[in-house]
Amino acid sequence: MTVAVLGAAVLTACNPGATNSSGAGGASPAAGAAMKTLALGQPSPGDQEISRYGKTARFSITPLKVKAGSHSDVRELGNDPKYANKRLVWVYVHVRDVGGPTIKGPMVMTDIGVETSIGKATRLILIGDLSSRPNDCVSENPDLIWRKGNSWTACERYVIDANAKVTKITYFQGYYNDPLKWTVTR
Repeated sequence: MTVAVLGAAVLTACNPGATNSSGAGGASPAAGAAMKTLALGQPSPGDQEISRYGKTARFSITPLKVKAGSHSDVRELGNDPKYANKRLVWVYVHVRDVGGPTIKGPMVMTDIGVETSIGKATRLILIGDLSSRPNDCVSENPDLIWRKGNSWTACERYVIDANAKVTKITYFQGYYNDPLKWTVTR
């Protein structure tokens, strides 16, 4: 399979998404308040507000797991030197609509970041897909209609240094709130 790379957005704890789908951030501790680090599998504290097409709904965000890929996964991207000594990881996040109006395709994964023992990961944005994608790894559907009670587990790929270990999954809550953080233990 030939894969065309659109580009990769470097995710940072301050602004992992190219745009902030969560607007000004969800219900969270006040800016500057101490934020505890959660464990994978723990839902976000409070509801996270996500806006799309002029509507704002509330969601619970729960990073579930990280599946490690190998260096051979990035070979499908060609001989691009920027992928030398890199590998993929697949991040799974459970999202549940907890209230608000019906909303079309909230894009949660654009605000998910990955921290490693060496630095921040890069979210890999592609046209097409990789044959190494795990069978249970399903991307977000921007056309899916969400109502209170709906839930979904989304999965996305990130590029990390081949020798790095994923240490945290983050959720960007807007420019005025610290990101939520979940510790990844192995």
